[in-house]
Amino acid sequence: MFVKERMNKNVVYVKENLTLAKTLVTMKESKHRRLPVVNAENKPIGIIDQRSIEAVGSAGFMFSSTKLADIMDTSFYKINESTLIEDCALVMKENKTAFLPVVDGNDNLSGVITSYDVLKGLMRLMDIRGEGCRMVVKSTDVAGLAGLVARSGSIKNIIVDGENTIIKFDSANGDEIKERVNAQYDVVYFKEL
Repeated sequence: MFVKERMNKNVVYVKENLTLAKTLVTMKESKHRRLPVVNAENKPIGIIDQRSIEAVGSAGFMFSSTKLADIMDTSFYKINESTLIEDCALVMKENKTAFLPVVDGNDNLSGVITSYDVLKGLMRLMDIRGEGCRMVVKSTDVAGLAGLVARSGSIKNIIVDGENTIIKFDSANGDEIKERVNAQYDVVYFKEL
């Protein structure tokens, strides 16, 4: 799954020459606390958040004349829309951010993605809410496990996590598959969803 499939495409953004007062109005109307800042070519050049504007205001800056370009955070991270969602999660974790502007191949702003969007994407990849069975097996023999499950079930996903393999599958006879797998491996968790 790619970032472009989970990002918010109806992005609210502000231009670098906008005043703090007008930016606060945009934030209030759109109900966003953080916005990407773009230049005249629609390329992201910074991030502005409500807390930064309030901090500047308490320092005596004039809201009606101070421009975003004077106070925006220019040490921000952005991500390409063709990045895999799991790589996006890694970028967010490593950079301790929950918000990324998304750019297209020409570095133009095409959306934004939040940690909540990424979480929903990862849940979809794992088919958390879907029907079927989920089994955790203490083994990394993916081919062997897949072969045992595929005899009677349709595999939806397989994830190797350390010394465990998590298998999600559709089957009317999940208990039978569990017993077949447990005869060769150690099934440590099983649930029909």
